[in-house]
Amino acid sequence: MLYPKTQVPQVPLFETISQLEYEKCARRFLCEVASGQLEAPEYLQSVEVLKSESLEALIGSPELPYSASAKYGAKAKSIAKCQNKFTCPKTGQEILLLLGLQGA
Repeated sequence: MLYPKTQVPQVPLFETISQLEYEKCARRFLCEVASGQLEAPEYLQSVEVLKSESLEALIGSPELPYSASAKYGAKAKSIAKCQNKFTCPKTGQEILLLLGLQGA
């Protein structure tokens, strides 16, 4: 459906991501970065913000699963645990490489 420029619906970032992310790849990636075992310095600041947020304050927010996955990774400190919890056909390293290629 096309909207006139003044009527384009504003969809928050995490809501858009959650609609597109049926394989939990973003959650796996955030978990692996937060574990400290996947080196992704360009994403550390975002992961730190997600880890610091109150899950209770995010109830009902599309951001909740992403913050929860970062918190899980920080607690688990294990890529293997992140991979077991968040199914995705790609590893965090593969996702990082794809993200790097997108920015090239």
